[in-house]
Amino acid sequence: MNKKNLDIAYFLSFCIEQYKEAKHLHGAEAAKIFSQYGVLKYLEEHFESLHSQSRQWILEDIDEFINVRKKRNGMNLNVTQDNLYLFLPSKISWMAEMLSEEKTDKLSAQKESPLMTIQIEETQIVMKG
Repeated sequence: MNKKNLDIAYFLSFCIEQYKEAKHLHGAEAAKIFSQYGVLKYLEEHFESLHSQSRQWILEDIDEFINVRKKRNGMNLNVTQDNLYLFLPSKISWMAEMLSEEKTDKLSAQKESPLMTIQIEETQIVMKG
């Protein structure tokens, strides 16, 4: 196993352990949740942007990822000046990927005037703002 793969494996293990402890779950329960919602795949694919974040930030990101997956049908997400900083490119990419699976869903940003609108049109992602 090369160093990067080993680093990713340690990171995934760390995330499972931290999530399990934070949610007071057994290992099998945490593994089931991660499997059900594709969390390990997400963490692995976005290792570069996630591994340097704090424990709390990673746990909040995992919770957000799971909640979005639970609500994937008819999802609306408000992006405002107050929460725009939360959207790292990796978050936008997983939201867009997830939404592209259901071509009619829209992710729109709203405030008094929109900062950004992300809409899925066929298999294209259109960002305005």
